[in-house]
Amino acid sequence: MKLTLLQGNVFEQLPKIESESIDLVITSPPYWELRNYEVEGQLGAEPTVDAYLNNTIRWVKEVWRVLKPTGSFVLNIGDTFVNPSRKGINNENPGKTCMEHVKNQQRCGAGYGLGGIYKTKQLLSVSSFAYCRVVSETDFVCRGEHIWCKPNVPSPIRSRLKHSHEKLFWFVKDADKYYFDAKAWMKKVQETSNKRYENATSDSPHVDNIGLSPTSCYRAGKGHEYLKNQDTIEHSWRIVPVGAKQGGFELEGQQASEHIAPFPENLIRPYIQSLCPHEGVVLDPFLGSGTTMYLAQTEGRNSIGIELNEKYVEYAKKRLNWGGGLGVEYEEKA
Repeated sequence: MKLTLLQGNVFEQLPKIESESIDLVITSPPYWELRNYEVEGQLGAEPTVDAYLNNTIRWVKEVWRVLKPTGSFVLNIGDTFVNPSRKGINNENPGKTCMEHVKNQQRCGAGYGLGGIYKTKQLLSVSSFAYCRVVSETDFVCRGEHIWCKPNVPSPIRSRLKHSHEKLFWFVKDADKYYFDAKAWMKKVQETSNKRYENATSDSPHVDNIGLSPTSCYRAGKGHEYLKNQDTIEHSWRIVPVGAKQGGFELEGQQASEHIAPFPENLIRPYIQSLCPHEGVVLDPFLGSGTTMYLAQTEGRNSIGIELNEKYVEYAKKRLNWGGGLGVEYEEKA
Protein backbone atom coordinates (compact mmCIF):
# COMPACT_ATOMS: atom_id res chain seq x y z
CA MET A 1 0.00 0.00 0.00
CA LYS A 2 1.25 3.49 -0.83
CA LEU A 3 0.27 6.82 0.74
CA THR A 4 1.31 10.05 -0.94
CA LEU A 5 0.96 13.56 0.52
CA LEU A 6 1.36 16.58 -1.73
CA GLN A 7 1.48 19.89 0.12
CA GLY A 8 0.64 22.95 -1.94
CA ASN A 9 -1.83 24.59 -4.27
CA VAL A 10 -4.16 22.19 -6.10
CA PHE A 11 -3.38 23.89 -9.42
CA GLU A 12 0.31 23.16 -8.96
CA GLN A 13 0.02 19.67 -7.46
CA LEU A 14 -2.71 18.02 -9.57
CA PRO A 15 -0.71 18.35 -12.82
CA LYS A 16 2.07 16.28 -11.20
CA ILE A 17 -0.20 13.21 -11.04
CA GLU A 18 0.02 10.76 -13.91
CA SER A 19 -2.86 10.69 -16.39
CA GLU A 20 -5.39 7.86 -16.01
CA SER A 21 -3.80 6.62 -12.80
CA ILE A 22 -6.62 7.22 -10.28
CA ASP A 23 -9.65 5.01 -9.60
CA LEU A 24 -11.67 7.37 -7.40
CA VAL A 25 -11.54 11.09 -6.66
CA ILE A 26 -13.64 12.08 -3.67
CA THR A 27 -13.38 15.53 -2.19
CA SER A 28 -15.05 18.50 -0.56
CA PRO A 29 -13.39 21.74 -1.72
CA PRO A 30 -13.59 24.90 0.40
CA TYR A 31 -17.09 26.34 0.05
CA TRP A 32 -17.44 29.77 -1.44
CA GLU A 33 -17.26 32.67 1.03
CA LEU A 34 -18.13 30.57 4.08
CA ARG A 35 -14.85 29.88 5.85
CA ASN A 36 -11.46 31.51 6.00
CA TYR A 37 -8.65 28.98 6.36
CA GLU A 38 -6.16 31.86 6.57
CA VAL A 39 -3.89 30.46 3.89
CA GLU A 40 -2.75 32.45 0.89
CA GLY A 41 -4.17 31.06 -2.33
CA GLN A 42 -7.14 29.32 -0.69
CA LEU A 43 -10.18 28.52 -2.77
CA GLY A 44 -13.49 30.01 -1.64
CA ALA A 45 -12.01 33.51 -1.40
CA GLU A 46 -12.90 34.54 -4.94
CA PRO A 47 -14.78 37.85 -5.34
CA THR A 48 -17.79 36.26 -7.07
CA VAL A 49 -19.46 32.88 -7.50
CA ASP A 50 -18.47 32.97 -11.17
CA ALA A 51 -14.81 33.31 -10.25
CA TYR A 52 -15.16 30.45 -7.76
CA LEU A 53 -16.79 28.24 -10.39
CA ASN A 54 -14.11 29.13 -12.93
CA ASN A 55 -11.47 27.87 -10.50
CA THR A 56 -13.60 24.81 -9.78
CA ILE A 57 -13.73 23.88 -13.47
CA ARG A 58 -9.94 24.32 -13.70
CA TRP A 59 -9.23 21.62 -11.14
CA VAL A 60 -12.16 19.42 -12.21
CA LYS A 61 -10.66 19.19 -15.71
CA GLU A 62 -7.47 17.93 -14.09
CA VAL A 63 -9.56 15.36 -12.21
CA TRP A 64 -10.86 14.14 -15.57
CA ARG A 65 -7.30 13.78 -16.83
CA VAL A 66 -6.01 11.74 -13.88
CA LEU A 67 -9.01 9.38 -13.65
CA LYS A 68 -8.91 5.96 -15.27
CA PRO A 69 -11.65 5.26 -17.86
CA THR A 70 -13.35 3.15 -15.15
CA GLY A 71 -13.01 5.92 -12.57
CA SER A 72 -15.51 7.94 -10.55
CA PHE A 73 -15.51 11.45 -9.13
CA VAL A 74 -17.58 12.30 -6.04
CA LEU A 75 -17.96 16.02 -5.32
CA ASN A 76 -19.38 17.38 -2.05
CA ILE A 77 -20.08 21.08 -2.35
CA GLY A 78 -22.12 23.40 -0.14
CA ASP A 79 -24.39 26.38 -0.70
CA THR A 80 -24.60 29.77 0.92
CA PHE A 81 -26.94 32.72 1.42
CA VAL A 82 -26.17 36.35 0.67
CA ASN A 83 -25.72 37.91 4.09
CA PRO A 84 -24.76 41.58 4.56
CA SER A 85 -23.48 40.92 8.08
CA ARG A 86 -21.13 38.08 7.15
CA LYS A 87 -17.44 38.74 7.10
CA GLY A 88 -16.03 38.18 3.67
CA ILE A 89 -12.71 36.72 2.68
CA ASN A 90 -10.04 38.79 1.04
CA ASN A 91 -6.61 37.32 0.40
CA GLU A 92 -5.07 40.79 0.58
CA ASN A 93 -6.61 41.54 3.97
CA PRO A 94 -8.61 38.63 5.51
CA GLY A 95 -9.57 40.74 8.50
CA LYS A 96 -11.68 43.24 6.60
CA THR A 97 -15.43 42.82 6.34
CA CYS A 98 -17.24 42.78 3.03
CA MET A 99 -18.72 46.21 3.74
CA GLU A 100 -15.20 47.58 4.13
CA HIS A 101 -14.28 45.98 0.80
CA VAL A 102 -17.10 47.89 -0.88
CA LYS A 103 -15.98 51.12 0.69
CA ASN A 104 -12.59 50.45 -0.85
CA GLN A 105 -14.21 49.84 -4.25
CA GLN A 106 -13.29 46.13 -4.06
CA ARG A 107 -15.83 43.66 -5.43
CA CYS A 108 -16.75 41.24 -2.70
CA GLY A 109 -18.47 37.90 -3.09
CA ALA A 110 -21.20 38.61 -0.54
CA GLY A 111 -23.17 40.57 -3.14
CA TYR A 112 -22.91 44.14 -1.96
CA GLY A 113 -23.54 46.34 -4.95
CA LEU A 114 -23.14 43.50 -7.45
CA GLY A 115 -26.82 43.16 -8.33
CA GLY A 116 -28.06 40.23 -10.39
CA ILE A 117 -28.18 37.02 -8.34
CA TYR A 118 -26.54 38.72 -5.35
CA LYS A 119 -29.72 39.95 -3.72
CA THR A 120 -29.74 40.30 0.06
CA LYS A 121 -30.75 37.02 1.77
CA GLN A 122 -30.69 35.18 -1.56
CA LEU A 123 -29.87 31.47 -1.61
CA LEU A 124 -26.89 31.09 -3.92
CA SER A 125 -27.23 27.47 -5.02
CA VAL A 126 -23.52 27.06 -5.65
CA SER A 127 -23.85 23.28 -5.84
CA SER A 128 -26.39 23.56 -8.66
CA PHE A 129 -24.24 26.04 -10.56
CA ALA A 130 -21.24 23.74 -10.11
CA TYR A 131 -23.18 20.72 -11.36
CA CYS A 132 -24.28 22.58 -14.49
CA ARG A 133 -20.75 23.75 -15.22
CA VAL A 134 -19.26 20.27 -14.76
CA VAL A 135 -21.75 18.45 -17.00
CA SER A 136 -21.72 21.17 -19.68
CA GLU A 137 -17.96 21.87 -19.80
CA THR A 138 -16.56 18.36 -19.33
CA ASP A 139 -17.49 14.87 -20.53
CA PHE A 140 -18.37 13.67 -17.02
CA VAL A 141 -21.69 11.82 -16.69
CA CYS A 142 -23.57 12.31 -13.43
CA ARG A 143 -24.86 8.99 -12.05
CA GLY A 144 -26.47 10.42 -8.94
CA GLU A 145 -27.21 13.41 -6.74
CA HIS A 146 -26.99 12.23 -3.13
CA ILE A 147 -28.33 14.20 -0.18
CA TRP A 148 -26.43 14.33 3.10
CA CYS A 149 -28.88 15.41 5.82
CA LYS A 150 -27.34 16.94 8.94
CA PRO A 151 -30.15 16.85 11.52
CA ASN A 152 -28.36 18.57 14.40
CA VAL A 153 -26.90 21.63 12.67
CA PRO A 154 -27.33 24.63 14.98
CA SER A 155 -28.85 27.74 13.43
CA PRO A 156 -29.79 31.11 14.94
CA ILE A 157 -31.83 32.02 11.83
CA ARG A 158 -35.58 32.36 12.43
CA SER A 159 -36.66 34.03 9.18
CA ARG A 160 -36.38 30.84 7.08
CA LEU A 161 -36.15 27.07 7.43
CA LYS A 162 -32.84 25.70 8.65
CA HIS A 163 -30.49 24.77 5.82
CA SER A 164 -29.29 21.37 7.03
CA HIS A 165 -28.31 19.34 4.01
CA GLU A 166 -25.53 19.17 1.45
CA LYS A 167 -25.22 17.50 -1.92
CA LEU A 168 -22.76 14.94 -3.21
CA PHE A 169 -22.61 14.49 -6.98
CA TRP A 170 -21.34 11.19 -8.35
CA PHE A 171 -19.74 11.57 -11.77
CA VAL A 172 -18.23 8.86 -13.96
CA LYS A 173 -15.77 9.17 -16.79
CA ASP A 174 -17.31 6.45 -18.96
CA ALA A 175 -20.97 5.57 -18.38
CA ASP A 176 -20.52 2.18 -20.05
CA LYS A 177 -17.68 0.73 -18.00
CA TYR A 178 -17.19 2.46 -14.66
CA TYR A 179 -16.28 0.33 -11.66
CA PHE A 180 -19.15 -0.18 -9.22
CA ASP A 181 -19.52 -2.72 -6.43
CA ALA A 182 -23.07 -2.42 -5.12
CA LYS A 183 -22.51 -4.38 -1.90
CA ALA A 184 -21.55 -1.28 0.08
CA TRP A 185 -25.01 0.19 -0.58
CA MET A 186 -27.19 -2.88 -0.09
CA LYS A 187 -29.65 -3.54 2.72
CA LYS A 188 -32.24 -6.23 3.42
CA VAL A 189 -35.78 -5.38 2.36
CA GLN A 190 -39.09 -6.48 3.81
CA GLU A 191 -40.67 -9.59 2.31
CA THR A 192 -43.61 -7.55 1.03
CA SER A 193 -41.22 -5.47 -1.04
CA ASN A 194 -40.02 -8.51 -2.96
CA LYS A 195 -43.21 -8.41 -5.03
CA ARG A 196 -41.90 -5.30 -6.75
CA TYR A 197 -39.25 -7.40 -8.45
CA GLU A 198 -41.30 -10.44 -9.47
CA ASN A 199 -42.36 -9.03 -12.82
CA ALA A 200 -39.29 -6.88 -13.44
CA THR A 201 -37.36 -7.39 -16.68
CA SER A 202 -34.19 -5.93 -18.10
CA ASP A 203 -36.41 -3.81 -20.38
CA SER A 204 -38.22 -2.22 -17.46
CA PRO A 205 -38.06 1.60 -17.52
CA HIS A 206 -37.10 1.44 -13.84
CA VAL A 207 -33.95 -0.55 -14.57
CA ASP A 208 -30.78 1.26 -15.51
CA ASN A 209 -29.64 -1.19 -18.18
CA ILE A 210 -25.94 -0.42 -18.53
CA GLY A 211 -22.77 -2.43 -18.60
CA LEU A 212 -20.86 -2.24 -15.33
CA SER A 213 -17.53 -3.59 -14.20
CA PRO A 214 -17.29 -7.39 -14.33
CA THR A 215 -16.66 -7.30 -10.59
CA SER A 216 -19.89 -5.46 -9.89
CA CYS A 217 -22.57 -7.09 -7.77
CA TYR A 218 -25.28 -5.59 -9.94
CA ARG A 219 -25.24 -6.18 -13.70
CA ALA A 220 -27.76 -5.10 -16.28
CA GLY A 221 -30.25 -7.86 -16.96
CA LYS A 222 -28.96 -9.99 -14.06
CA GLY A 223 -29.62 -7.77 -11.11
CA HIS A 224 -33.18 -8.74 -10.25
CA GLU A 225 -32.41 -12.11 -8.70
CA TYR A 226 -29.82 -10.49 -6.48
CA LEU A 227 -32.13 -7.62 -5.58
CA LYS A 228 -34.96 -9.94 -4.62
CA ASN A 229 -33.74 -10.02 -1.04
CA GLN A 230 -31.66 -6.86 -0.99
CA ASP A 231 -32.15 -3.31 -2.13
CA THR A 232 -29.90 -0.31 -2.64
CA ILE A 233 -29.78 2.43 -0.05
CA GLU A 234 -31.74 5.56 -0.92
CA HIS A 235 -29.97 8.61 -2.33
CA SER A 236 -30.52 10.42 0.96
CA TRP A 237 -29.27 9.62 4.43
CA ARG A 238 -28.54 11.21 7.78
CA ILE A 239 -25.23 11.39 9.60
CA VAL A 240 -25.93 11.54 13.35
CA PRO A 241 -23.45 12.26 16.15
CA VAL A 242 -21.95 9.44 18.18
CA GLY A 243 -24.41 8.23 20.82
CA ALA A 244 -27.44 9.95 19.33
CA LYS A 245 -30.72 8.04 18.96
CA GLN A 246 -31.09 6.54 15.51
CA GLY A 247 -34.08 5.64 13.40
CA GLY A 248 -34.38 4.48 9.82
CA PHE A 249 -31.14 4.38 7.85
CA GLU A 250 -28.62 6.62 9.54
CA LEU A 251 -24.86 6.59 9.75
CA GLU A 252 -23.08 7.37 12.98
CA GLY A 253 -20.50 10.11 12.69
CA GLN A 254 -17.09 10.30 14.34
CA GLN A 255 -15.99 12.73 17.02
CA ALA A 256 -14.87 16.18 15.90
CA SER A 257 -11.36 16.66 14.52
CA GLU A 258 -9.06 19.67 14.55
CA HIS A 259 -10.36 20.63 11.10
CA ILE A 260 -13.25 23.11 11.13
CA ALA A 261 -15.22 21.22 8.45
CA PRO A 262 -14.29 17.52 8.58
CA PHE A 263 -15.79 14.77 6.43
CA PRO A 264 -17.84 12.31 8.53
CA GLU A 265 -16.10 8.95 8.08
CA ASN A 266 -19.25 6.98 7.37
CA LEU A 267 -20.37 9.48 4.77
CA ILE A 268 -17.57 8.52 2.39
CA ARG A 269 -16.66 4.98 3.42
CA PRO A 270 -19.33 3.41 1.13
CA TYR A 271 -18.03 5.42 -1.83
CA ILE A 272 -14.53 4.06 -1.31
CA GLN A 273 -15.85 0.54 -0.91
CA SER A 274 -18.06 0.66 -4.00
CA LEU A 275 -16.20 2.89 -6.46
CA CYS A 276 -12.54 1.93 -5.93
CA PRO A 277 -11.33 -1.66 -6.35
CA HIS A 278 -9.08 -3.24 -3.72
CA GLU A 279 -5.50 -2.01 -4.17
CA GLY A 280 -6.84 0.82 -6.33
CA VAL A 281 -5.97 4.49 -5.83
CA VAL A 282 -8.12 7.13 -4.12
CA LEU A 283 -7.34 10.84 -4.52
CA ASP A 284 -8.57 13.77 -2.42
CA PRO A 285 -7.39 17.12 -3.89
CA PHE A 286 -8.56 19.00 -0.75
CA LEU A 287 -7.46 16.61 1.98
CA GLY A 288 -8.16 18.71 5.08
CA SER A 289 -7.77 16.56 8.19
CA GLY A 290 -7.01 13.44 6.17
CA THR A 291 -10.27 11.49 6.51
CA THR A 292 -10.24 10.26 2.91
CA MET A 293 -6.69 8.89 3.12
CA TYR A 294 -7.37 7.38 6.54
CA LEU A 295 -10.41 5.48 5.28
CA ALA A 296 -8.68 4.44 2.06
CA GLN A 297 -5.91 2.96 4.18
CA THR A 298 -8.33 1.06 6.42
CA GLU A 299 -10.15 -0.26 3.33
CA GLY A 300 -6.97 -1.51 1.64
CA ARG A 301 -6.68 1.18 -1.02
CA ASN A 302 -3.70 3.32 -2.02
CA SER A 303 -4.25 7.04 -1.67
CA ILE A 304 -3.01 10.48 -2.60
CA GLY A 305 -3.90 13.66 -0.74
CA ILE A 306 -3.32 17.30 -1.69
CA GLU A 307 -3.53 19.96 1.01
CA LEU A 308 -2.51 23.61 1.02
CA ASN A 309 -2.62 24.26 4.77
CA GLU A 310 0.50 23.02 6.57
CA LYS A 311 -1.40 22.70 9.87
CA TYR A 312 -3.86 20.23 8.35
CA VAL A 313 -1.05 18.30 6.67
CA GLU A 314 0.54 17.70 10.07
CA TYR A 315 -2.78 16.66 11.60
CA ALA A 316 -3.44 14.25 8.73
CA LYS A 317 -0.02 12.68 9.23
CA LYS A 318 -0.87 12.00 12.87
CA ARG A 319 -4.09 10.24 11.88
CA LEU A 320 -2.25 8.17 9.29
CA ASN A 321 0.55 7.18 11.67
CA TRP A 322 2.83 8.63 9.03
CA GLY A 323 5.97 6.59 8.55
CA GLY A 324 5.00 4.06 11.21
CA GLY A 325 2.89 1.55 9.31
CA LEU A 326 4.18 -1.93 8.51
CA GLY A 327 4.13 -2.73 4.81
CA VAL A 328 3.13 0.83 3.87
CA GLU A 329 5.16 3.04 1.54
CA TYR A 330 5.03 6.74 2.37
CA GLU A 331 5.83 9.57 -0.01
CA GLU A 332 5.72 13.26 0.79
CA LYS A 333 6.25 16.11 -1.66
CA ALA A 334 5.97 19.86 -1.52
